[in-house]
Amino acid sequence: MRNYPTTAPPIVKIIKVVILGDAAVGKTSLIQRYMHGSFSHHSYKPTVGADFYSKKLDIIPDQVAGCRCTVNMQIWDTAGQERFRSLGASFYRGADACILVCDVSRQNGLRNVLDWRRDFLKHADPDEPEKFPFVFVANKTDLPEHAFTESDMIELIAGMKEEHLSCPDYPVVMASAENGTGVSQVFELAGAAAVQRANENDRRFSPQGLPGSSL
Repeated sequence: MRNYPTTAPPIVKIIKVVILGDAAVGKTSLIQRYMHGSFSHHSYKPTVGADFYSKKLDIIPDQVAGCRCTVNMQIWDTAGQERFRSLGASFYRGADACILVCDVSRQNGLRNVLDWRRDFLKHADPDEPEKFPFVFVANKTDLPEHAFTESDMIELIAGMKEEHLSCPDYPVVMASAENGTGVSQVFELAGAAAVQRANENDRRFSPQGLPGSSL
């Protein structure tokens, strides 16, 4: 077991992570499972506009080379309904990473998640968009019937790399908000990728805590 220097306190960084996907794929349920370790079996209640959550996350050197820090992660949960698409620009801009969620039981899940990626890049307009960090998530793996597999998602990403050679190897997570499978991994991967991108861009982060709500 390695010992890390303890003389200096860890740097506190603020990152913004946006979670996107079709309505009812389980975006809010993934966040609730991650934030509170809970899952609601009540009837579906769609997000209206966007909700904001905040959680601290430790990033260790094994995850991001040369960086030991505590991340104050802003998680933006956006509505998946088409009528809210026009709000995208105001919510997407300034994001450091994006989580793309699809429902593993839906036939059109893979195609739609690519549409969300294009929509995000169009409205967020990040520097070096081909290198922007995305985490691809297939939710609801607890359901008995799956319309596609993890291999299908990996093949989809490989196809993107053929079209855009500078695309990174986006991580793929098979998750279940209901039983918790893969949920922590989703947000830890997004947090680590966001910090790495910020470090590479030499971005300045505020050492202060987030204003407003902290859940």
